[in-house]
Amino acid sequence: MVQCLLNNTRGRIVATAYRTDRTNPWSFKFYRYDARGRVVKMWNNINGLGTKIFDYNYNSSDLVTYQTYQQGESDQQRFKYYYDNMGRLFEYSMLTGELQNPPESNLSSDYFKLFEYGYNANSQITQKDYNNREFQTMYNYNNRNWLTSQTTTDGVFDFTNAYFANGNLSNQFLGGTYKNNFPNAGSLNFSFTYDKANRLLKAHENNQLTNTYHLENTYDKDGNIKTLKRYGANENIMDDFVYTYQSGTNKLQKVSGSTTQYNYDGNGNVISDNLNNLSSFKYDYRNLITEFRKVITIPTDPPSYEVYLTEMKYDDMGMRIRKTEYLYTGYESDPVFNEDAPIGWTAISDIYYVRDFSGKEIAIYNSYDIKQWNLYGLENEGYLDADRQVRIYVKDHLGSIRVTLDDKLAVINAQDYDAWGYLLQDKTYELENSTFKFTGKERDKESGYDYFGARYYDSRIGRWGGVEPLLDKYVSFSPYCYGLNSPMVLVDVDGRDVRFSSDENTRNSQLNLLRLTLPVEYNDYINSVEDDEGNFILDIDLLNSATNLTESIEYNRLVFIAENDEITTINFGNRISYRNSETNEIQNLDLGPIGNTRFIRAGYTLVSGNIDNPENPIRRSLSGNNEVYVYNLNDVQNARTLAHELYAHVYNYLRGNLWGETNLGGEGGEIEQIETRAEENATNR
Repeated sequence: MVQCLLNNTRGRIVATAYRTDRTNPWSFKFYRYDARGRVVKMWNNINGLGTKIFDYNYNSSDLVTYQTYQQGESDQQRFKYYYDNMGRLFEYSMLTGELQNPPESNLSSDYFKLFEYGYNANSQITQKDYNNREFQTMYNYNNRNWLTSQTTTDGVFDFTNAYFANGNLSNQFLGGTYKNNFPNAGSLNFSFTYDKANRLLKAHENNQLTNTYHLENTYDKDGNIKTLKRYGANENIMDDFVYTYQSGTNKLQKVSGSTTQYNYDGNGNVISDNLNNLSSFKYDYRNLITEFRKVITIPTDPPSYEVYLTEMKYDDMGMRIRKTEYLYTGYESDPVFNEDAPIGWTAISDIYYVRDFSGKEIAIYNSYDIKQWNLYGLENEGYLDADRQVRIYVKDHLGSIRVTLDDKLAVINAQDYDAWGYLLQDKTYELENSTFKFTGKERDKESGYDYFGARYYDSRIGRWGGVEPLLDKYVSFSPYCYGLNSPMVLVDVDGRDVRFSSDENTRNSQLNLLRLTLPVEYNDYINSVEDDEGNFILDIDLLNSATNLTESIEYNRLVFIAENDEITTINFGNRISYRNSETNEIQNLDLGPIGNTRFIRAGYTLVSGNIDNPENPIRRSLSGNNEVYVYNLNDVQNARTLAHELYAHVYNYLRGNLWGETNLGGEGGEIEQIETRAEENATNR
């Protein structure tokens, strides 16, 4: 008897109940799965908003092809995803015709193409088309895969980057027609200076007056900022901060004046920030802000005050789901707030955030009314407003939103930032309300802080309001420093960890290529985890949990390689090393025998390619035996090559067998079968 599991819940979450604190009502999430254990339906019940429903469809590689939100309701929306043979997102569209089921019933003409992506052989984005190809962004990289320039249709927002040899940004030029909307319409040309610890010391603007937009920092031995000097549009000093810390700690006490400006709780969280007129911070057990107050002084005689209170709620993943702001309209000098009966307090905004099963913020509501649907291609690329009009983000190398375009490709918002993410004076334009800014994160108007997920960030002082959650990983740095004090190169993903901006795409492409060397049922069991040194390694526990699947030679060999004490490295490159027959130029040391034919040397991994010298495309691993190089071939060739290198050369080397001592070659032999299966996997997917 064959049993078909229509809702395969084994070992999977089917429901969660959560609340921010024990006085709050419960909210819930419910999940339904298909026979392969993929989420096909999610009910997200947020107290106060109600239940929002997601439906999902997948392809054979377990990639989402359709996401349907709130089917049959006034706030419904369906998005469609296309992928290339490497599993990379190729196209992202939204349904504009009548919604039908199954989703495949809708015609292609029923969809509007929002975004389309092009990649190079390293899976870096080279082209991004927006709004049914009406707008385009092009990206260029150097031979170290660092982003060097971006150009856009009609030159709306373009930039060029130059680097020092160690990867620090040395110069950045920012230009485009977007700047014509600013009071200061000049282009920006910044040069950057660092100390020996790669901490940013200066950002100097070269195009305008001597100190226009100049930024200067110094640090103490723990990586805390000691001084910060920030100039405005007319060489005026906007901030001249001298940071004073509580004795023997990393806790900031003040940046100006003689009185204490910051206080902390026992966990190191800010509970008062007098620089921003914020006080009475409260936190939950995860060190997430749940409440704070802002007092604004009105210059009357005698002075009067406006008291605002903001309340935050979070889900079971620690992601924000609600933000409510109140204004006190009573007469008490020190008003008490009671959420159940907020007498004297008037709610002036009530924002809900609805997230899908992966945590992406899909829809935002103002009270019960839809405010926007966020458009998630490879990242948050824009949004649909309440009238379903497309809004597109144009970003810089950090993912900071520089320009927002409407459906007619007109600039409706624009802004420039300093290195810490603070808005430059006379460099902002806002035709419509804009909340997402530095590195694409939401900037709360209530506090001026950027919401990253695990923490909140103040771009004016370049510091977090709470302690680094991964404290053991960054023990050499101040737990409050942003981006390891290198904010022009490093991006903080969620308030926990920093990344070079291109790391994520590269890592995903490597995992996708590895998946192509195995039968499709192993897709869910190939992923990476981060080790103590910040390296991404194959998740061995996840890999081993696939033992109940169909027997596979490739799977068994991959487990053997992954569990071996010796490290096997998979590298992606954009050059082939060769000896030029005319100039006798050697591009990599110790190439071995020279000739026009490919060769194999016992115990070493080789990869063929066709970039620099198609007639002699050879490359021997510099570290030898178990370092695999994969170059700019197409997806099918890449999969075949990687399978050959891993499951023949590396596998046999780790078993103590040299290539010449094995019997894998020959037509129809084991190695050819492995290569053929990988080629078929890549072709069929």
